Amino acid sequence: MVEQNLWLEEYEQKLPAFICPHCNTGRLALTKKGISRKTPHYLHQQYREAELHDMGAGIFHAFMVCQMENCGEVVSVTGDFRVQYDYVGTDYNRDPIVDEDLKLTVRAIMPAPPIISFSEALAERPAGHLLKSFELFWVDLGSCANRVRIVVETLLDQLSVPRQRTGKKGNLVDMNLMDRIDELDKIKPGHGDALQALREVGNVGSHEGVVDLSDLLDCYELLEATLEELLDDKRAKLASKAASIRARKGRPST
Repeated sequence: MVEQNLWLEEYEQKLPAFICPHCNTGRLALTKKGISRKTPHYLHQQYREAELHDMGAGIFHAFMVCQMENCGEVVSVTGDFRVQYDYVGTDYNRDPIVDEDLKLTVRAIMPAPPIISFSEALAERPAGHLLKSFELFWVDLGSCANRVRIVVETLLDQLSVPRQRTGKKGNLVDMNLMDRIDELDKIKPGHGDALQALREVGNVGSHEGVVDLSDLLDCYELLEATLEELLDDKRAKLASKAASIRARKGRPST
């Protein structure tokens, strides 16, 4: 399940507790050094010339560490920040009290936290592309969507859906992704709409370079559910459990 509050275009005041990319269980937390911020000289000048003394911007960097005792993965996070300073009064020494309204835009996380979980049954090639999409999510959403599309392509390879078919003249012709998804739906029905949605958002990312964040997160959620069904037969296993209980009329098994 995609945790929508983790995957934002901008964060207020702090970074969220991302899932650890190594153990996939623990949560990441900032080190004691916190968030380091640096403003380029030219930006300082621009703010001074515009007399914007209550504003600032620049580059931030932070290290985050997995809180699982037996893991301790270290993750590097970098991006842009902007800040608004608000004067709220003075302390008992008559020194000014200033609140910071800090906004953080992540541009890269290495290694990248997982956006969805996925089965160990996923083959190496599609799994590799999926992990790469997690990295690209922070760098460029269009490229990320394209990589998710490649996950679908290689997933169909894993499921032995052919890339070619026999044409009208008896020769082999290439099948596009739309046709391959339709072919899978003949063998394992019920997943066509989800995979076609991934294909279409991936196409937009490839050809137009820009996709909607919410659409991309929806695609990850569709992909997660589809992988559970195609690789883990989750629905079939649940149906089997239900059938077992009903066969016993709800009584304990002996």
